[in-house]
Formats: sequence, C-alpha cells, structure tokens
Amino acid sequence: MNPQQPNDNNVPPVSPYPAPEAAPQPQMQPQPSMAPPQPQIQPQQPAPMAPNPFGQAPQPQPGTSMPFGPAPQPGAPAPFPGAPVGMQPVPRMPKKPIGKGLLFGIIGGVVGLLAIVGIVLVATGIFSVSHDDYVEVQNALTEDAISNFLPDTSSENITVDDMLGYRDSIISSTNEYLDSIGSMKAVRLDSELTEQFKNVRSSLDGADQYFGVTFENTAIIMAVAGGVSARDGYVKQSNDMISTLEAIQDKLRYEPTKNYVAGLIQAHKDALPAAKRMDANREMESYSDYDSGAWTAYEVLYDTQDKLRDQRDTGIESLTKDFDAEAFSKEMRKFNDMVDDKVKETA
Repeated sequence: MNPQQPNDNNVPPVSPYPAPEAAPQPQMQPQPSMAPPQPQIQPQQPAPMAPNPFGQAPQPQPGTSMPFGPAPQPGAPAPFPGAPVGMQPVPRMPKKPIGKGLLFGIIGGVVGLLAIVGIVLVATGIFSVSHDDYVEVQNALTEDAISNFLPDTSSENITVDDMLGYRDSIISSTNEYLDSIGSMKAVRLDSELTEQFKNVRSSLDGADQYFGVTFENTAIIMAVAGGVSARDGYVKQSNDMISTLEAIQDKLRYEPTKNYVAGLIQAHKDALPAAKRMDANREMESYSDYDSGAWTAYEVLYDTQDKLRDQRDTGIESLTKDFDAEAFSKEMRKFNDMVDDKVKETA
C-alpha cells in the first residue's frame, strides 16, 4: 500500500518501521489477604410492576420500593447523609390545638356531673318521709271525714233550703278535705299510706248520690211535717201543701224524690173536692146534714201518700246501694291507724 495514498476505508495506517519492544515489568508476588471472606451478595431484582389500566405512572406494590426512590417534591428537605436513596425523613407533626367545641364539651360534662350530684343530694331529702311528715297527716285527720261536714239536724232553726245547701256542699267539702290529705308528703311517698288512701277514695264512690238524695228527702219531710190539719180547714191545708211542694220541686235532682213530690202534688189536687166536703161538715149545725161520705173520699189522700212514700223509699234504696257508709268509715279508720303507727315507728 502506498503511504501517500489516502485511506478510503478509515483503517489506521500501518507504520513501515518495526515497533519497539516493551520494557519488561517486574513480577509482583501475591500477598495473602488477612480479611475474612465476604459473602456473595446477590442483587435483588425489583418486583414486577402491576400494569396500570389508567395510564398513570407505575406505583410500587406493597413490600417493594422503587429502584431509585421517588423524585423529591419541590421544597422538600434533602435526604440526610447516609440515608438510603428513596427514603425521606419523616417530619414531626405539629401539635393540634384543642377546639372550642371540645373544650365546651368538657366544661359542660363537668357542670352536668356536678348538677347530677346536687340533684341526688336534694332528692334524698325530697323523696324521703320524716317523722314530722307523718305527724302533719296525723294532726289533719279526724275519725270520719264526712262527719265534719254533716249538719246538725236537731237544730230548730234549720230550714228546707239549709238542707238543700248541705246536699250541695257535703261532697265537695269532703273531697276538698281528702285532697288536702292526699297532697301531703307522707301520703304521696309512703307506698303503704298511698295504697290505703286509694281505698278511702274508692270507698267514697257513690257518696254524692247517697248524700244528695238523703238531704233532698230530709228537706221534703221538713216541708210536709205539718201534714193536713183540720185546724185551718182541709182546703187551705191542701193548697198550702201544694204551694210548698211546687216550690221545692224545681230544686230536686234525683228521680226518687222528684217523683215523690210530683205524686204528692197531684194527690192533694185530687183530694180538694173531698177537702171541701170535709170543711162543709165542720160548719154544719145539725148532724142530720153531715156528709158521711166526705171522710171516705178524703181518706184516699192518705192512702195515696202511703203508696208514694213506699215508691220513694224503693227508689232511694236503689239509688244509694252503691255507697256503703260503713265501708267508708272502716277504710278511714284503718288509714288513721296506719298513720298513728308510722308516727310511733319514726319517733
């Protein structure tokens, strides 16, 4: 090959002169190593990445790490010296201040607890019965509640209207009295007294009709107590009786007494002709002119009065059968005895 000709094949030219021999290198004797043999470390192969169907950047599976670690975020602190690549130091989380809602909740809980303790202490006194509470009931009781409000019928000054007034007030006064007893602390909180007091109230059922019709009947008896007398004439006495009964008739409430009065009024009206004959006999100067049948005609009034009285008594008995005055008195005395025992037990 002509050295002057260009080398079109990019092959380095060969020198025509022989290459100088290399100087001989001294042979080094191998020295025995004093370090212990190191185990062969097999490089770990990264776990295959799971395919991402959404086209996002592959994420490491649990238990694996990216070969070069995630790229640092802007502004993130650099890894501390000696830290493995891909690990970032975990910054300390700042303390979160206590919220106002939590603070108010704690305060409210404490206040609520104190309130409960206070309520318990107060309730201990409110819901317990003391000796003085039993004494209060004892002082308010009498042997028979109703007897306190019964009228003195032996009085000469009592009138028909007075009796009707007692009819209206006896039950309301008794109920007011029993209501005051039932509202007392010992009766409300002592279960034994509460139960017995219920028996007292239930035994009073029907008493309104019992006392109502009784006082009405007493008023009627008082009204007709004079009867029919020949002193002022039979006709006058019958007319006065009719006027008296008609005046009381509209004030009555119960069927037995109302029917009785209505019957008496009609009986006296029916007897007026006989009453005139009776009055005529009184004026006769000669026995030969005496009307012998007048008395027989007038006696019909007395027979009618007896029948009306029997009907009245039957009606009153039917109306008052639901109330037993003896049973009420018995329950009331039992309640009184229970209160007396409670006073002694707590003394």
